[in-house]
Amino acid sequence: MDEMPLIGGNMNAVVRVGDTVRRETGPWTPAVHAFLDAARAAGIDEVPATHGIDDRRREVLDFLPGDLLEHAAADVKWSNGILREAAILLRRLHDASVALAHESLTWRTAAHKPVEVICHNDVAPYNLLVVGSSLSGLIDYDMASPGPRIWDLAYLAYRLVPFAEDARDVPSDLDRRARVRALIDAYGPGDGDSGIQPDAIIDVAAQRLDELADFTDRRAAATGRSDLAGHAAMYRRDAHRLRARDPMRTPMRTPTSTPAPAPEPPRRARYNRGIPTLPTPDGEPQVPTIVVDVMPKAELLDPQGKAVAGALARTGRTGFTGVRIGKRFELTVDGPVDDALKAEVQQIAEHILSNSVIEDVVAIHYEQSNAELAEQAVETSSGDHDGAVLAEGYGAPAGETH
Repeated sequence: MDEMPLIGGNMNAVVRVGDTVRRETGPWTPAVHAFLDAARAAGIDEVPATHGIDDRRREVLDFLPGDLLEHAAADVKWSNGILREAAILLRRLHDASVALAHESLTWRTAAHKPVEVICHNDVAPYNLLVVGSSLSGLIDYDMASPGPRIWDLAYLAYRLVPFAEDARDVPSDLDRRARVRALIDAYGPGDGDSGIQPDAIIDVAAQRLDELADFTDRRAAATGRSDLAGHAAMYRRDAHRLRARDPMRTPMRTPTSTPAPAPEPPRRARYNRGIPTLPTPDGEPQVPTIVVDVMPKAELLDPQGKAVAGALARTGRTGFTGVRIGKRFELTVDGPVDDALKAEVQQIAEHILSNSVIEDVVAIHYEQSNAELAEQAVETSSGDHDGAVLAEGYGAPAGETH
């Protein structure tokens, strides 16, 4: 039966085979299956049923219908209905895991105290499924481990209230404090207590991001992935903002009622061949070239690359062990290559030129600065331009992903 690569996971390759999903196993797999089985036994159909291990030592789970919430329209993704449904689903999942939380099992990630339930540890739009405007499922349980209820709820708040810097298409007038309260109310109080408080959610979310940043830094060091270091830096910025309560006081984006600042003079962006040219006869200035390299996430299969690798083998070129096909963008701009422009390019690369769910920005190169161009133009005005490239690298070879 044909295998179809799936997006949404970021630690292991995931494929669909018929009505099932297959992914690599590990010492944690029996614990994860026990977690899923407990949820299904409690009547939670939004989690996949388990079907053992296949002949390639991969776990076999139900394929859940629906689309990733990450890809839903903004009026669905940030709706109050989805927020409530996610909190209710998380509460049901936690309640079903209480007995399992204190068993001696091997989990992939460390437990957190006080142990109350099994935490999914990554309940977020990229792991939540929707059908239409309703929540239909939750996937990717490999990072689950025992912990307190608030550990999971705080990260859900970070991603769905949201407080994350990389959240897209967030309405400018979203009331984040009200959404935190709505999330807590939908989740409900614990036995014999007055419930989780909003300030506790924010504090634990910041703590969760501290840990996530450290984890991501370790992965960046192990894989050579410079983009992971960027993710870790974002988590630390977000943790700082949460502790300062900045997102709670004001929206993270400019409200529509606030007059927009006067726009800067536009920069012209265009594709070119990546080699600076001499000044044109009419005196048009030379401009820097910015090159952005984007690759599919390492854990996803690359059918095009696989086809090219097969063609190489069939033609006797057997020295190549694999091929992955990516995208290269070359842009030029009018104006200096300063820190503000570099920050803008980073945002464009991550949010426009690439799909963060299935792709990574692996390198950004600034091939010429204005000063270098001006100097080179003087040096070459009476001779041939040698086409040398001065690069400022911002990336590293592709590897594992966040």
